[in-house]
Amino acid sequence: MLSCYRIVDLTGPRAWLCGLVLAQLGAEVVTVEPPGGHDCSELRPLWRQAYLRGRMLVEGGREEIEALVAGADAVIGSGTDGLDLAAMGEASPGLVTVSITPWGETGPKAGWRSSDLVLAAAGGHVVLNGDADRPPVRVSEPQAFHHAATEAVVHLVAALMERQRSGLGQHIDVAAHQCMLQASQSQMLAAAVGAEAPRRFGGGVRLADYRLRFVYPAVDGHVAVTFLFGDMIGRYTQRLMRWAHAEGHCREELRDLDYVRFFELIYGGALDPSLLDQAADAIARLTSTKTKAELLQAAMERDLLIAPIATTADTLAFDQFEARGFWEAAELVGGRTVRLPGAWARATGTPLRALGPDGPPGADNHRRPELERRRRPLPGPGAVAAGPGGGRPLSGLKVLDFSWVLAGPLATRLLADLGATVVRIETQKRPDVIRAAGPFLAGEDGGDATALWHNTAAGKYSLELDITSAAGREVVFDLARWADLAYESFSAGALDRLGLGYEALREVSPRLVMVSTSLLGQTGPLARFAGFGNLAAALAGFFEITGWPDRPPAGPFTAYTDYVSPRFAAAAMLAAVDHARRTGAGQYLDVSQTEAASHLLAPALLAPQVHGVTATRSGNGDPVLAPHGVFPVGAEGEDRWLAIACHDDAWPALVEVAGLEPAWAGWDNARRRAEEATIEAALSAWTAGQGPDELTERLQGAGVAAHTVQHSAEVVADPQLAHRGTPAQVPHPRYGNVWVENSQARWSRTQPAPAFAGPPVGHHTQEVLEDILGYDAEVIAELVIAGAIG
Repeated sequence: MLSCYRIVDLTGPRAWLCGLVLAQLGAEVVTVEPPGGHDCSELRPLWRQAYLRGRMLVEGGREEIEALVAGADAVIGSGTDGLDLAAMGEASPGLVTVSITPWGETGPKAGWRSSDLVLAAAGGHVVLNGDADRPPVRVSEPQAFHHAATEAVVHLVAALMERQRSGLGQHIDVAAHQCMLQASQSQMLAAAVGAEAPRRFGGGVRLADYRLRFVYPAVDGHVAVTFLFGDMIGRYTQRLMRWAHAEGHCREELRDLDYVRFFELIYGGALDPSLLDQAADAIARLTSTKTKAELLQAAMERDLLIAPIATTADTLAFDQFEARGFWEAAELVGGRTVRLPGAWARATGTPLRALGPDGPPGADNHRRPELERRRRPLPGPGAVAAGPGGGRPLSGLKVLDFSWVLAGPLATRLLADLGATVVRIETQKRPDVIRAAGPFLAGEDGGDATALWHNTAAGKYSLELDITSAAGREVVFDLARWADLAYESFSAGALDRLGLGYEALREVSPRLVMVSTSLLGQTGPLARFAGFGNLAAALAGFFEITGWPDRPPAGPFTAYTDYVSPRFAAAAMLAAVDHARRTGAGQYLDVSQTEAASHLLAPALLAPQVHGVTATRSGNGDPVLAPHGVFPVGAEGEDRWLAIACHDDAWPALVEVAGLEPAWAGWDNARRRAEEATIEAALSAWTAGQGPDELTERLQGAGVAAHTVQHSAEVVADPQLAHRGTPAQVPHPRYGNVWVENSQARWSRTQPAPAFAGPPVGHHTQEVLEDILGYDAEVIAELVIAGAIG
């Protein structure tokens, strides 16, 4: 898809996933390393083998970099090379430059030290993970820079598309700190809207006084269960309770409760709240008698929301990945053949490229003269006309959006921010489930009074349309003729069964790009597996590695792959549309959310194959940095914490600032790791009772990576996020100005931003039918009579 572009990659190892995804999408990626290669010693073993794949590898300094940039369409960097990317762009007006840094290039925290733990703590993710009676935890494999790296891919491709119209490049600033907000499912907006944010509860979540349990025992480990209620999910819970009763694990009263209205009845006082725990206990009794494989089979046969909590060894043996050809075989140095995560999307026209193994530093030095020559002239302005998005990057891009819940809509939220005209189809008969999920606006009891909906659906036009009706399907065909891109996130094959799949839509629009995103993809033995991002996170391995080693897995906050996979899907959509604009050829892409997310665990998936080590949860421990943890601050019982990650060069400063034993300052990394319990006890005694923000300032001032473990109130007041414009207020037709998260990147010329909050169902129906499709009053009246629109 992106084979016409050359990208020079100057990033450090933490951001290498950006170049990997660009290479999969077909770009020619040239990674420049210092002589001898990058130092990966502070990262996981096998990091290079996992992420430095599919690109040309050259060594060089400033002079060599400048020569390579002269032949490039875009440059990505992460602030590790001392080069000014923005200045590069000024010297070459057609060049797109992207910076991926911990905090962003400017702002009060721009120069602060960081680590994965510190960024996840600052971004509101850590506080939601782990057991309530212990410190909150991060995912035990690094994640923060992966969020930023994949966000950067989307913005880079969008900037290349914008250049087709303007003839100009620009500079883009992506911050890992801000990108981590997406992993909180809009819960960091709670304080802004006057809502109570959820609290962590091991293997689940706590809402007010109610504990929702998502992790359950199995004979050979654990499983994730979506134990929830409401119109969409309650029927799955109802079937699960009937099975528990049939196997003798619950009484008839529990079996026969109304699990659709369950929470409503508890809140209203019609049901005893203790029934929530009783039902969860019945599920635990059932699952503890079955193996993980038996429970997965039952989920398929009985249509239940259950998935095994997979170890990395389980993931490597996963039948679904095998059937879809997900793994790439690669021969590492030394001759060992291993499996590496591969194509996360299946494309009918331009398949994702197989990457092969990494290479040694400077493997392609001999190709430098060729790489310094530009392959083609940069485009002039005017190739693509602007549209209703005005000056935003994707103005003129037209999107037909069938997606719902989170993984699908978060991708089109990205496109809407970037200026695309996104028409989202919905119906009052089956409104999106997240319209009824918090955080809720304080003092409002009307429909859609939720920041989750306002944030996820921001900037999208809402068309109320019954696509199961003949008249509704004809409207879809007209929208397909209008659109550049169609996107859906139903269960596998759902649109095909309605006569609205890709083959039907391309009959009316051969140039159309269509993308389907689903939990496990459209093909394979588990294609019809129903579920949400918590189940995909369990299957991919995230649950197994989040929590404490002496307790059951806690898992990352709820639907983790729903926060990760949308960036992959958005990148694929834009790459395919860019290819279609250049060639006139549409195509269909099948994106697997679980496959995409697995790339964030690539080193852990290599470890059992190379070293025989299966990753597991380690609290907040780290295999390299020490001390490395989350420590109590504030008054006892306040649930306030401080994250500290000590790099080797910062240890003497930490000893001095924290008033530790002076003799400890001479301890090397091995000694500190051996004495980690002693050090952590001393740090806990020092931090307890002190203000986290004051400690953060002191430690950062001494060069120690540290940050308050931020919850919603701290995130909303964070001066670095405020500097980057988030959260932001946008208009809503019912509630006035409401709070949403702003675009996660800062652009030098055509800044993305949400135009308005997620609207009521059908708010733009008249506008879409009249202004976009050109229907007159008679045609619209006929649609009303036919029941196709409300």
